[in-house]
Amino acid sequence: EVIAGVVDEGPWFDLGTLERYAAVNFALASGALSWPGVVAPSDGIVAAPGADRSRLVAPCVVGAAVLIAPAVTVRRVIAWDGAVISQSVRDAVVTRRSVVPLPDALGTS
Repeated sequence: EVIAGVVDEGPWFDLGTLERYAAVNFALASGALSWPGVVAPSDGIVAAPGADRSRLVAPCVVGAAVLIAPAVTVRRVIAWDGAVISQSVRDAVVTRRSVVPLPDALGTS
């Protein structure tokens, strides 16, 4: 029986809860956490190249091909690749299929 492994010197985080997942993403956006291949943001926003940042309010992490409707504000949001944001959203994870509110334990307002 062969047992194999990989030693990775990069950061590792337990993202098993929504609170932990959001905390790590917002730490990345705020610059408190560095990640290989991600340029530390000066504005609290990590967004895919070409993303429209004009309606994003930090901290935000926005994936590729995210569509944001006109006159919409996006605040404290993690938007997955391909998400469509058709109305203003705050304190949430937005996927292609749903909007998941972040727990109050994260100090959201």
